[in-house]
Amino acid sequence: MTVLPAIPELTLPEFVLDQAERHGPHRALIDLGSGREMTYRELAVAVRELANGLFDRDVRQDDVVALCAPNSIEFVLAWYAASSIGAVVTTLNPASTAAELTHQLRQADARWLVTTAELYEEKLRGAADASGIAESILIGATGVPRQRAIAFDSLHGEGHTDPPPVRVSPRDIAFLPFSSGTTGLPKGVELTHRNLVANLCQMRSAHHRCEDDVVLAVLPLFHIFGLQVTLNLSLSAGATVVLLPRFELRAFLNAIQTYGVTGAEVVPPISPARARSESAAASSRATE
Repeated sequence: MTVLPAIPELTLPEFVLDQAERHGPHRALIDLGSGREMTYRELAVAVRELANGLFDRDVRQDDVVALCAPNSIEFVLAWYAASSIGAVVTTLNPASTAAELTHQLRQADARWLVTTAELYEEKLRGAADASGIAESILIGATGVPRQRAIAFDSLHGEGHTDPPPVRVSPRDIAFLPFSSGTTGLPKGVELTHRNLVANLCQMRSAHHRCEDDVVLAVLPLFHIFGLQVTLNLSLSAGATVVLLPRFELRAFLNAIQTYGVTGAEVVPPISPARARSESAAASSRATE
């Protein structure tokens, strides 16, 4: 008889980060884009500080926060901080066109946007204006904040690490991913905290992640595969997640060797690329 896993009555951030103090000084995140590292204790504190910073900017329960950025520590912090105060997070593909981004922002009824300063200037400033974004929070922004835009680093919540005064239920909506649009325009899918936690409980028996694992986040975190399997599942087990901003074969292979990667979720095009690289290396050694 199949025994179904027990589903705890926890929100997604609680399920993933409540054990952060137990893992304490163990590395949680390694950001290959910036070179920064973060322990579990530092991650938990940074999430609470950012949650307070968002709350101080009037981000409230059920507000939709759009997140459009490459894999990075800031992406991770924004995801957990926003969802911990009851906001609904929708993620956007940075490679989308300005028109596609505007459509998704409107469909999601997003009020807040977290993105990089580069993406904002390239195509998201117009999308934010056209879709009624109240304020954009820019990763990597320097100098004077733009109109209706502030620097991500300014959201420190004045150093507050106590949780903001909100009560989030596991049955509240946490995530609003959009379908790929293969049968029409992309559509939003409402997922509650309980949906996400239940899915993680189901996957534990198949993936067997543990705190000794080092998992390479090569898939984009804006996609639910990367967000759930690579990030949430790994951090809930106390593993170390190595964040790769974008797939480049050399960086991918170097990360595996440098950090002793024990696991990585990949899509079909990555496997042949790796195989061709290994074949070329073998041929080169054979002719030496």
